[in-house]
Amino acid sequence: MADRLDFRKLRYVVAVAQVHSLTAAARLLSITQPALTRCISEVEEDLGIQIFMRLPRGVELTEEGEKFVNRARVLVADLEALGQDFHSGKGASRQRLRIGGAPGTYLTLAAPSLAKFAQGNPDVDISTSTGLPREIIPRLETGELDVVLTTTYHMEHWPDLPMENLAPLQMAFMVKKGHPLENRKQINREDLQEFPAILGATSDALQVNMAEVFGKQGLPPLNATYVTDDFTLIFSLLNQTNAYFPIISISTSMQELSQQFSMISMGTPSKKHQLCLAYSKTRSVSPLAKTFAAIMKEMLDT
Repeated sequence: MADRLDFRKLRYVVAVAQVHSLTAAARLLSITQPALTRCISEVEEDLGIQIFMRLPRGVELTEEGEKFVNRARVLVADLEALGQDFHSGKGASRQRLRIGGAPGTYLTLAAPSLAKFAQGNPDVDISTSTGLPREIIPRLETGELDVVLTTTYHMEHWPDLPMENLAPLQMAFMVKKGHPLENRKQINREDLQEFPAILGATSDALQVNMAEVFGKQGLPPLNATYVTDDFTLIFSLLNQTNAYFPIISISTSMQELSQQFSMISMGTPSKKHQLCLAYSKTRSVSPLAKTFAAIMKEMLDT
């Protein structure tokens, strides 16, 4: 019966619909896949409809399932907002701001803004989550995140989500001072084969851009020797080896990094690559998220 539905089940269905995968949704929701599969089956049985079509790889919504999920998203968003409103009331001790970074390396660009936000809002708890865009961005719709820092390239997969652009991105190779490539105006095929490369573990957009640029220059694909999102480790590898790190970032960040490392420009990515903030389409933007966004835009403009 439909009266057996509860918030947890609705949230689970919405999560599966967003990522099109029981495995990915289970990981996102921190439950086992068998438990999630059982929950979805219970909902389908209670409603008397098939919500998902099981495919060889992933799931897709049926026509009836899409109608159900569209309404479920609104209900989940309303319940999340209700909880947040109560949490923000007189009976609550602290508020929360939940920020995602997709890919994870971009969250470092928000560090100064987060620090300034924390300074001005000492009564607010701040949590961050990082990962692949396909894992992080859907958490806006499940109510687990308030805002996601990502790029317009990644948002092409979620064109219905609201977003605001922050700054254009640039591409460069980062190497240590005194590196053999330091004074090169352009990287050639031999350079790529001679020195080890570092890639971010969740920077798939960077790899797509690299492939496009390399292809135009007749260069081979980049094979990473080191793969990590940890900038402390990346900086250590750059300083201790002759590795190079291809990076897409904002100009101010490039300028700051150039004080410690040499930056070999690779030009500007296409206009579709900009740093941006993404929000839920069904939940209103929280006042805390608006404050954080305003701080970040102000700091990027200075």
